[in-house]
Amino acid sequence: MKTEFTPATTPLALTTPLDELERRAFASRPDLRACELALEAAGKRAGLAKSEFFALSGVIDANGSAKEGFEIGPGAQLPIPIFNQNQAGRARSAAEVERAAWSCIGAQQRIRLEVREAYSKHQQAAEAAENFAEKLLPRLEELVRRSEKSYELGEMSPLAVQENARQLLTAHTRQAELSADLRRAWAELERSVGTALRPETK
Repeated sequence: MKTEFTPATTPLALTTPLDELERRAFASRPDLRACELALEAAGKRAGLAKSEFFALSGVIDANGSAKEGFEIGPGAQLPIPIFNQNQAGRARSAAEVERAAWSCIGAQQRIRLEVREAYSKHQQAAEAAENFAEKLLPRLEELVRRSEKSYELGEMSPLAVQENARQLLTAHTRQAELSADLRRAWAELERSVGTALRPETK
């Protein structure tokens, strides 16, 4: 009485650190790029010189290399050009620039949160799949091999062998579920980063 199973697909492994994934997301996510374009357009409408616009962008990205990511809000006091002393127009232009800047910061914070949540879920799914494959499955497989050998020697009933095989089949089903969870977590991580990631197989 032999029981054979086809191993589940090897789970996806990720070696890219979290901070690198965040940098990729800031460079790849189209929603952040849309905010940046809106900020640039607002700056042009306000008549900001290119150097002044870069100064504002620098304030938004000022803390990009720190541990807590992009923290600083749009606090730059940039001169809005005077057009015939149009105070209302100047105020409106300044408000549009500030609103666009805050929109960019909100997008950055949202993206960072999505990447971190997806990264955490992937790590949890990978750990669960790995522990199951390396700790539980080998024990059940060894139990089935021993019970089949005992059955051949007349030392175990066929019902006991079938019960062990049933437990192993249930374990393989659970392994497939964990592998599916891991692939879903991987897909969500790629979505949050905004680009395809290169997996490593184990």
